[in-house]
Amino acid sequence: MYLQVRNISLSNEMNRVARVREDRISALPKAVIRHILSFLPTLDSVRTTVLSKRWNNMWASVSSLDFDDDRDDVRYFFRFVNCVLMFRDSSSIQKFQLKISGELPGIDVDCVEDWICAAVRRNVVVFHLKLYYRIPRSVFTCKTVRALRLDVGGSPIHWDYPSACFPKLKFLHVTMERPEYEVPEMVFSSCPVVEDMIIDGSANNDNYDFNICAPELKSLSVCLADPSDQYENNFQVNAPKLEKLVLESVFLSNYNLETVKSLVSASITFDAISAYEFESFPTRATALLAGISNVKCLSLSTHSFEVSYLTAFNNLKKLDMLLHKCKYWELLAELLYRAPNLEDMVLEDETECGNEYSDLPWNPPEAVPICLSSHLKTITIKGFKGSRVEMGVAKYLLNSGQVLNKLTLYTGFLYTEAEEMKKEFLMFHRSMSCQVEFIKM
Repeated sequence: MYLQVRNISLSNEMNRVARVREDRISALPKAVIRHILSFLPTLDSVRTTVLSKRWNNMWASVSSLDFDDDRDDVRYFFRFVNCVLMFRDSSSIQKFQLKISGELPGIDVDCVEDWICAAVRRNVVVFHLKLYYRIPRSVFTCKTVRALRLDVGGSPIHWDYPSACFPKLKFLHVTMERPEYEVPEMVFSSCPVVEDMIIDGSANNDNYDFNICAPELKSLSVCLADPSDQYENNFQVNAPKLEKLVLESVFLSNYNLETVKSLVSASITFDAISAYEFESFPTRATALLAGISNVKCLSLSTHSFEVSYLTAFNNLKKLDMLLHKCKYWELLAELLYRAPNLEDMVLEDETECGNEYSDLPWNPPEAVPICLSSHLKTITIKGFKGSRVEMGVAKYLLNSGQVLNKLTLYTGFLYTEAEEMKKEFLMFHRSMSCQVEFIKM
């Protein structure tokens, strides 16, 4: 009896070990395995053939191909890509990513073009190309591509583009890596159905003209670093349906947004430069803000800003303003006057002010702005130091904010003791429904 029980126990233990060692991934449906492999670089996907017989040809029908020449042996890289495309089955390609960084010696440009054309024939949907050679016409005319990312830089590329481009493209992302040429106008101006466009990277020592013509464009992001103060970029934006605009490092760029009338939100970052360093900065800043004056949500980050740059923001509901070398209290009164429907305001002060600012008085506006008496419900001030001028600002906002529900102050360094400052706030007159909250940063 004892021997029988022992054998049963041993058998159960062996079954448990067998279950632990069971290859559960190989037991998954083929479609699931192929989906998992699609997240791997193609080289790693092919290497899975050594796992078991069931994995032998699994890579041949993976919907995503990712080729990156991050190895020294160029000939091996070419043989590998050729073999993958030769032995792959006839199923469609969802995503095709090809990165060839730099001008490799002995590279076969015609072969690279054949790879791209092979992806087009397999109904590719997402393209990511990093090339320093020729971009074939088939990329621009492909009727299945919905998303395209182009990384361009180095020596001039031969752009074999037709008169009409991107018939079905919805998303376009162009990354510039200090190219020694100007990206052809057709890349940005022949986008009949593009809804989302990103232009980023670094410009070269040259002036670039971008003509963005996209009748269906809803979101535009430009994060382009300029190399020096001597060169300028010009953007002509013709996008009547544009709803979201993100601009970073725009101090040297000239934006024409006259046709942009549907803008809902904008995020603008001026770089660390002032009118003293760049004489056309005030003119361009004023023109840019005038071009986005219809927005409902505005995020503005700037190192140098003057009241004279401001325009009327009659539709503005939410404002986030980050100031690096400005004093927000000097802009506040004018901001409130020019945004009569403002409901939510966040001010962040990263100015490193010395003691010379701590005793400045606050000179409130003569008349209460409309937004304070009728609309402004929440105010957040980050970097609040409790100086005399800041205390004056807070007192004014609490006294005049007739519909103000909450004032939140993020504090770090304080000119006065925290408890003493809080007691002073309790003495300020404010609406019975208004809550004041202190949060230590």
